[in-house]
Amino acid sequence: MICSRCIKRSIFSRLQSQSRAFTSTPFLSTPPPTLPSTPSTPSPSSPLTTNPPTTTTTATATSSKPSQPAPKAAPLPTSSTPAGTILKGLNFFKAKDEPVAMREDEYPEWLWHCLDVKKVVDGDDAEGGDEFSKSKKLRRQAAKTKRKATERALLSGDPSLLEVKVPIQQQSIDLASEGEEALDQRDHLKKAMRTERRAKIKEGNYLKETREDDAKVKEIPITETARAVKTNR
Repeated sequence: MICSRCIKRSIFSRLQSQSRAFTSTPFLSTPPPTLPSTPSTPSPSSPLTTNPPTTTTTATATSSKPSQPAPKAAPLPTSSTPAGTILKGLNFFKAKDEPVAMREDEYPEWLWHCLDVKKVVDGDDAEGGDEFSKSKKLRRQAAKTKRKATERALLSGDPSLLEVKVPIQQQSIDLASEGEEALDQRDHLKKAMRTERRAKIKEGNYLKETREDDAKVKEIPITETARAVKTNR
């Protein structure tokens, strides 16, 4: 008779053999992994052929253009006061020190162009002087401009150009009452009257100064003669 222990051992040994066969079959069926192919090194006898890099059209275009030099910075003007000078009498802040002059490059750029005032001339002044001006140069320019205008009028054959042009502030005409034309005429009249008033004020101030100077010159010999008379007495 076969004992129960022997039967259990035989069954257990069979199960172990089947499990080993089952676990080992997948590894045998899968193919081995393929290694990455390495480039074959050329032999020293075979020459190496290298293709030159292709250049694009943009690269050739940029290389053909000459390199432009960088613009040079404008030289700064030389200041009248050296750096570190104490500017006395210019401080208008209370309980603060006097300002100190700095180097030319430390000042802002707009400061160097503060005095570059561009004089805007009116239409009458742009023609070239004033016929009744105090300056001889302006009277000469006005006469030259008038002579050229007369020559152009004679060559053109238009008699209206030879007519005397009266300023708008001295004309006795009715201005337009409505529309944009009325606004333009009023604006032009205001500007002309303002210019005339300024010219009269300047002329009055100039004449006043000359009169005062003449009076001072006339007073000098009177005082000298009076002193001489007193000393003789």
